[in-house]
Amino acid sequence: MPEWLPELVQALGWLIPVLLWLIFIVLQRLRKREEGFASSGRADLSLYLAERAAQKQPQEAGAQRALGEALARLGRMEEAIEVLTVAAALEPGDARTHLMLGWALEHEGRAREAISAYERCWERDPFGRHGARARKRIDRLTAAQAKERTEGH
Repeated sequence: MPEWLPELVQALGWLIPVLLWLIFIVLQRLRKREEGFASSGRADLSLYLAERAAQKQPQEAGAQRALGEALARLGRMEEAIEVLTVAAALEPGDARTHLMLGWALEHEGRAREAISAYERCWERDPFGRHGARARKRIDRLTAAQAKERTEGH
């Protein structure tokens, strides 16, 4: 180790946490910007970029999931279901993909299939945010199904 390095670290000691904090803030803002990208009227551009990524990397689950999410946000649910099914097959352990697939299936009125997708999400992420969302949707859909059965008899 160079002999000047400890002096530099000591001199910049207060600056390092500040720089890390600034990096954290910038990354948070970029993440929020990315999340709001599709919902801010730029959904077509989001879809275009996702399509390009999926075309360049057809075996990349993340690219397929991004395409499926973009399609779902535009209301193109059948296409989203197809793409998200491919993404789930490419990376079966990805809870977010199963959550998005369940959401698309639910919006198409395919409750049983949606519950199955949500259950796969919950199995993969029982204590995380995706699993928690899936659990709420499972409970809501099963309650609605039970209500329909009791009213129908």
